[in-house]
Amino acid sequence: MTETNCSRLTALELRTEDDVIYHPEFIREYTRRFFEVSTNDLNPAKFYRYRSCGASFFDEELERLIAAHEIYFPSQVQLNDPFDCLPVCEKGVTFEVFRRHIHPVVCAIRTEMAREISPTTFSPAEVAELVRGNTSADPLAEVKELYTVKLDKMIAGMFATIGILSLTTCRDNLVMWSMYGDRGNGICIELDNLAFEVDDHVIAPVQVRYESSRPLLDYFGAAALFLLMTKKATQYVNRESLAHMLDGLDQIRYAWTKHERWRYEEEYRVIAYKSGGRYLNLAPARVSALYLGNKVAGASRERILSIVKTQNVPIYTGRISNRAYAMEFERLA
Repeated sequence: MTETNCSRLTALELRTEDDVIYHPEFIREYTRRFFEVSTNDLNPAKFYRYRSCGASFFDEELERLIAAHEIYFPSQVQLNDPFDCLPVCEKGVTFEVFRRHIHPVVCAIRTEMAREISPTTFSPAEVAELVRGNTSADPLAEVKELYTVKLDKMIAGMFATIGILSLTTCRDNLVMWSMYGDRGNGICIELDNLAFEVDDHVIAPVQVRYESSRPLLDYFGAAALFLLMTKKATQYVNRESLAHMLDGLDQIRYAWTKHERWRYEEEYRVIAYKSGGRYLNLAPARVSALYLGNKVAGASRERILSIVKTQNVPIYTGRISNRAYAMEFERLA
């Protein structure tokens, strides 16, 4: 980068003739808006997760949760709803909109990702110059066509990395005991203090929305989602485009939208980007109680008790009520 180019860029706002801007304050605004979109005004004090004792990974999952405060985040392909976390990709944007707002964002993301893995240290001004060069170097008509063709695949690849922790607010949901609790041959895990502080914001499980129409994700929503995974790239995008990205952030609600027939689950969920199929540490969250299904007995019961006994977690055993459609629980001595 030349002396002349560097002198044109200030500490708070780096501007080039192509309107590339450096403004780290936008990262804070972008983060704030994300938490605004993805949090609730009120969250239940406790959440529950139903698991089958017959699953091949049951012992490992319970041991890691009890002893190490680690819980498994299934990936999108492991979900039982084939429509879950798969919004409709709405294509179609004018060339001018693509040139002004989409392409610079994509170039910023691409440059920032390359910078993160580069052994060379680049200054903010140098990165801004790289973005400007990348933006002007590509043949835009070909790039737009390529993105349009590949957008579905790009988004599907990104969704495949998402981890989804599904929870509910009820420990005695009979349908949940039947399905996820393996008809009483499973357990219900009670989680307490399930909230985390990230970048000075407290996040907690988000309540699922149940709708009859599938959510849409357009170019702005896709770009906003990519920016969410590489937030530092927001430093090199013009303000008008970033305003569109903020609006696109609303579309991330696709991750908390399911068809209304799933309403009985009363689901809340935690989304962990780039964490699908992994165990994550949820401390300071803890297992505050464990409820055994009415059919858990013999070796399965003894195995669960041996895993939990050293952690001072209250254990309750369930039985079918003789008077009502309900599961009743009694604490084990």
